[in-house]
Amino acid sequence: MKRLIIYFLVLGLIFTGVCLAQDDDEETKERGATRAGTAGMQSLKIGIGARAVALSDSVVALVDDSTATYWNPAGLAYVGGTDVTFTDIEWLADIRVMNGTFARKFGFGTIGALFTLVNIGEIERTTPENPEGDGTTFKCQDMIISGSYARWLIPKFAFGGTVKYVREKIDTYTASGFGFDVGLIYETGFKTLKMGIAITNFGPDANFDGTYVELQRDKSTLEKKFKEFSMPVSVRLGIAYTFFEDNPTHTLIVSADALHPNDGQEKVSVGAEYWIKDMLALRGGWFREVGELRDYNVRSYSFGAGVKISKIRVDYAYSDYSELDKVHRFTFGSAF
Repeated sequence: MKRLIIYFLVLGLIFTGVCLAQDDDEETKERGATRAGTAGMQSLKIGIGARAVALSDSVVALVDDSTATYWNPAGLAYVGGTDVTFTDIEWLADIRVMNGTFARKFGFGTIGALFTLVNIGEIERTTPENPEGDGTTFKCQDMIISGSYARWLIPKFAFGGTVKYVREKIDTYTASGFGFDVGLIYETGFKTLKMGIAITNFGPDANFDGTYVELQRDKSTLEKKFKEFSMPVSVRLGIAYTFFEDNPTHTLIVSADALHPNDGQEKVSVGAEYWIKDMLALRGGWFREVGELRDYNVRSYSFGAGVKISKIRVDYAYSDYSELDKVHRFTFGSAF
């Protein structure tokens, strides 16, 4: 009976992902565009955890620590006791992102939590009368809080879910909303092959509170309400395979993910992680957007390294965003 329920759960997740993909494709064809920029709460798309980003995000079937609260909540089932991480990100345009994750295993499953703060800093205020700036500034800040739960439904099959609250503040305007994630990880039984699927940020539309004044062509003004916008929903499928699993000297892990977002083109990524004596890890990944309308990729490759000494982990990731900038991430973690 339990296996039958699991099979229906897997089929339900896959069916939901396919429906989201089909709906997005239909709207894309009608509008003749990639839908880029049509979803809000973009801070939800800033990946956390230096290990995952060094692998170009190809971790939906691989993630096994508290950062699974972001990538795939099912990965929390691998946490054996307590796991914590802190990530500091030097994001694009001098934006600072700080993130913390926590996971704790109990008899009934694993509980996880995430907190992310995105600080955009001071922005010069411009107005129709002063398009070059009026000498004042305003601040922008995003905050994400989430709670997750995961457990092994049967041996080799993990399920997880997340509920998150997102708040975005621009000057005096605030928007908030809720999102939900669900994920699965399945150890296939074919050597070390694992498969994963995650549907993230699925939830109701949000909008900014209050009203704004729009300048008309005749120089008059019109007070308007903010329009609603959707959350950045995505469906991610992936696999992971470990070579030399029983070798005490070195281990090689390769992974690949396919991502379908509701506000852009499909994306694919592959990554490789090489461990030396379970202490030093060297990582690299490749990322690409696909589709007829995409012949130039803002993001291309990532690489990084990690050191694990006893219960402490330190990871670094470098990501190339072409002409935009280079992004550095540092993650400090501990399992105990």
